[in-house]
Amino acid sequence: MSRSYPQVTTLTSSAPQAQSKIKILEKLPELEPPEEDESESFKFPDPEKISPPLLQLDEVTFGYSPEKTILKGVNINVDLDSRIAVIGPNGAGKSTLIKLLTGAIQATIGRSTINSRCRIAYFTQHHIDQLDSTVSPVAFLQAKFPGKVEQDYRSHLGAFGITGLTGLQKIGTLSGGQKSRVAFAVLSMQRPHILLLDEVSADRSDSLQCYADD
Repeated sequence: MSRSYPQVTTLTSSAPQAQSKIKILEKLPELEPPEEDESESFKFPDPEKISPPLLQLDEVTFGYSPEKTILKGVNINVDLDSRIAVIGPNGAGKSTLIKLLTGAIQATIGRSTINSRCRIAYFTQHHIDQLDSTVSPVAFLQAKFPGKVEQDYRSHLGAFGITGLTGLQKIGTLSGGQKSRVAFAVLSMQRPHILLLDEVSADRSDSLQCYADD
């Protein structure tokens, strides 16, 4: 029986400590689960069907100088139903690959093919620089795609989250996320067959996620 005394003493002495910790926990504020980031989803209009291939690289090698080859032996085929993500560290040649696909630069070796009927919408990390900050989103669309009434442009912008008076504010006063929405609305007006996204990042103050729907 004497061997059980230390055990009883230990349990008895730890009970107040446990009660003290419980009281501390009871005083802590109730934690709320983190809020999910706001996002916008939208769908580009379906373009007319065209025969493949739309974009194609065949055994393409490219380098900005003979001593510096960036891409070698690349084969890629892009059709209407293609969904392709190009992932790699900085300097790996991601943007170079897109430029080769769009014909912005020519392959050093190999062949690149672009369907003459293919419309390409290219969203880059510098997309905001292409917007006129001195006019409203509605006025910008009117100038770039004339022939519609104002309500048509406002409805189109509304599908991308630019609603109400926001569509009539100067683009320069909009947040980074709102400018991104305007840029996507502009690309959508082109009814592109291919949408290329180069290093897309949402403005921290106004999160934006783009979903490519079938």
